[in-house]
Amino acid sequence: MNFPPEETQALAQRKPASDKQAIVSYLAQRALETRDDHVLFEDTVRLVAQGIRAKNVHVLELLREEPALRVRAAFGTSGYLVGETISTKSKSTAGLALESTEPIVTETGLCAAIGCPGKRPFGVLAVQADGGASADDVQFMQEVVLVLFAAVERNRVEAEWAKLHEEALDAVRTHDELLAVASHDLKTPLTALQLELQSLHAQAIKGLPLPAVQVITQVERGMSQVSRIIEMLDELSRAARATTMHLKILREEIDLADVTLQMAERLRGQIVLAGCTLSLRAEEATGNWDRRQLEQIALQLIANAVQNGRGAPIELVVERTDRQARLLVRDQGPGISEEDQACLLVPFPWRGRTGKGRSFGIGLWIARRSAEALGGSISYENQPGSGSIFTLTLPCT
Repeated sequence: MNFPPEETQALAQRKPASDKQAIVSYLAQRALETRDDHVLFEDTVRLVAQGIRAKNVHVLELLREEPALRVRAAFGTSGYLVGETISTKSKSTAGLALESTEPIVTETGLCAAIGCPGKRPFGVLAVQADGGASADDVQFMQEVVLVLFAAVERNRVEAEWAKLHEEALDAVRTHDELLAVASHDLKTPLTALQLELQSLHAQAIKGLPLPAVQVITQVERGMSQVSRIIEMLDELSRAARATTMHLKILREEIDLADVTLQMAERLRGQIVLAGCTLSLRAEEATGNWDRRQLEQIALQLIANAVQNGRGAPIELVVERTDRQARLLVRDQGPGISEEDQACLLVPFPWRGRTGKGRSFGIGLWIARRSAEALGGSISYENQPGSGSIFTLTLPCT
């Protein structure tokens, strides 16, 4: 984007230094007006080319995941294209500019880091111009990159605040939903327990003889309801922590195969009681993950398979590709109905429905949150009549 015609005419009547000052002022105004980095970068490469009379101008972003720069905006008839990646491992001019507090001047142009002292640079502004660069050009570049960096940092901070604000609103909505679901679902076992106690109380007041078998049966039913309430409260507590706290990630090198084996051993009792058999086929799959979160994910996926595949074999597979590790948990239960598939991996999936198990059904949702916090995901494949496969995928870097 060039200056409007009247501003371009005014610039043409000024001295070169004044031209550059006007461009910096214009870019600063544009930076205040737009929250779109791409728009500002496009304006910058065109106006810098106009101010220095450059053949090519590029805005390059420093990547976080690898030592490289990616072209975000380009102007000129030759040079790099938008989207191209340039390595910073070699001592290139762009690489040197990232390490310098001053623009790097060469015979064919100049490069300046988009940053400020004490901060990680966003990237580089690179200019190719015949005849090198003058002192005015160097000063001009320094002022432009400061404008760019200030705008990029402001946009980044605003985006982070917007994300935090949305997460806070989501946490409030989920908290309200949590209370509503809890009050509804806990009423069923509490009512059943109350009826058992009222029955015993009524017979005791009447002085009726109570056979031992009847007392034992009613007490056992009451204890079963208490166990159910405790289980639901425990899950409710986990849900509350998951919705009101940011997951703290403490990364260390961990083997996914080892964690899977340990969680399978922890659930051995439940597996036996459910009449399931368990097989594990694993290869070493190490990565930098949080052990507590990883254990929670593996434990939940295996427990889910035990619940859904009662009496049937369960297969665990751990494998690794170049950049990813995967845990596949396959059960041979009845599979997942179409109605239930829509509720998987979301909080409170059985809300408003009856007869759908003993808990709020949020375990898989918590596992999904943990996987996403580690940069991964959980997916599932349904096989009606022959079970389901839940897959945890994690980056190994």
